[in-house]
Amino acid sequence: LLPRVAVSPRLDPSRCWPRRDADHLLMSGQQMAELEAELFASGLPVEALMEKAALAVSRRLLALRDRGGAVRIPAEGVVVLVGPGHNGGDGLVVARELHLAGIPVRLWSPFQRRKPLTDQHWRHARWLDIPVLVDPPPAEGSELWIDALFGNGQTRAPGPEIEALLEARNCASRGLVAIDVPTGLCGDSGALLGGTAARADLTLCIGLWKRGLVQDLALRW
Repeated sequence: LLPRVAVSPRLDPSRCWPRRDADHLLMSGQQMAELEAELFASGLPVEALMEKAALAVSRRLLALRDRGGAVRIPAEGVVVLVGPGHNGGDGLVVARELHLAGIPVRLWSPFQRRKPLTDQHWRHARWLDIPVLVDPPPAEGSELWIDALFGNGQTRAPGPEIEALLEARNCASRGLVAIDVPTGLCGDSGALLGGTAARADLTLCIGLWKRGLVQDLALRW
């Protein structure tokens, strides 16, 4: 799952972390949160980790523009579904990068309050004049949807408005890319948290694989 990395003989291999075994390649939401906490305790700013993760997602999405395949960025561009937490912040960084690359981008968020870092990216996106949808995007629209609503650590159903929108999008069979974990899906068990979830054509995990995504329950999503 991961490329081999050359390690200097002066480094102690036992100190390389995380190890490349099943306990570290497949992680629970809590384990991933603990990993991030260790990184932040080491001095890595939260802002730096968000940029690093979201820029990697942006590069992957920009590559879709330049190649054929089942998942692609159409000429109509993308709609980014923005959540209130750091998954929403990831989505806003992705929106910024796609916008600066000349791709039409629109934002939709049903939340009035956001975590401070996510709100900073929201304000910057508005400064860049990235359009914001007041009403939910039409489910049959041809844009690629980027699901940045909740991501890792979801523990409850996303609510009737979001579930109805996701179910309509699923029925329309239009493209959707999920950042980290599709909305409405438990990243630990792969089970639905409510009545439905985002059906992702592509899920781009942040950091390491979430163990719920490889369970049979999750495969259709």
